Amino acid sequence: MAPGTSSMGRKSVAEVRPIVTPGNGSRFGVGLLVAALLGILAGAPEARAQSPTLVWLTGFEHGGISTQGGGLFNSQNATPEIVSAALRSGGYGLRISAASEFEFVRRTFPASSYKVLRFYVRFASLPGSNVDLLRVYATTGQHPGLAFNATTGRLRAVFTIAAAQDASTTVSAGAWYRVDMRVFTDAVPRTIEWQIDGVDQPTLSYNDAGGAGQLTDLSIGTQGVATVACDYDDFAMSQTAGDYPIGEGSVLPLRPNADGTHNNAANILERQNGQDIGVVTAWDLLEEIPMSTTADYVQQVN
Repeated sequence: MAPGTSSMGRKSVAEVRPIVTPGNGSRFGVGLLVAALLGILAGAPEARAQSPTLVWLTGFEHGGISTQGGGLFNSQNATPEIVSAALRSGGYGLRISAASEFEFVRRTFPASSYKVLRFYVRFASLPGSNVDLLRVYATTGQHPGLAFNATTGRLRAVFTIAAAQDASTTVSAGAWYRVDMRVFTDAVPRTIEWQIDGVDQPTLSYNDAGGAGQLTDLSIGTQGVATVACDYDDFAMSQTAGDYPIGEGSVLPLRPNADGTHNNAANILERQNGQDIGVVTAWDLLEEIPMSTTADYVQQVN
């Protein structure tokens, strides 16, 4: 390992997301945020990608929303929450409780022709009016997404307001539904292929006058003024068309419980009080969930 690098004792593979705040060196609130992980768990046999090339994986196990310094999202609107009451697996899930408002979290990804998604969604109660639940932003033309049709009681694939395709079955309040989607906008027609709980739904095709456009941001929650209470959990995303469908899985929390091997020189990686990591332990600075930038932390000085 290069000087200033460390490994932690752990029981499985972890997603590490640094939270960098202004100040001397790089400060890691909850340290390196060893919080979320462990994606594609085996389940009932079904057609699925065996080794998806994921670019994003979260079960919201950080325990809080972060939008600064490489946080979980780039932006948010209104008051989305990561709370234990919204969990499907692990310890936390994302809750959207919009009351006649835009309420969402949003993250930017590199532009690509495809976005392949797997996530779970649950309604506390079925909305009384149509509501958008998720959107993938395209650089031009209409944006693909998922919505709820209050008239039919069904989820629906949508291209903003230009085109929609209902699922073949209705949904119920209080039940979790797994949604797999492969969205494509880099030619005409644009397409949304999708499944609910492993069952193929009718593909939505749209001849967009805007022509080809690539996909960038992912926005989770209401995409317009709406009233809805719903939970999300266990997100996985790829930009590889062949990864569809990702299939069932869970994202579980992981915290370090011991130090591994450090290759650290003096005055590089330190505790918040200036003690060198390796002379003192680091794991006990990194285990807090929910994360907190005011708790103890590891800092990189040089």
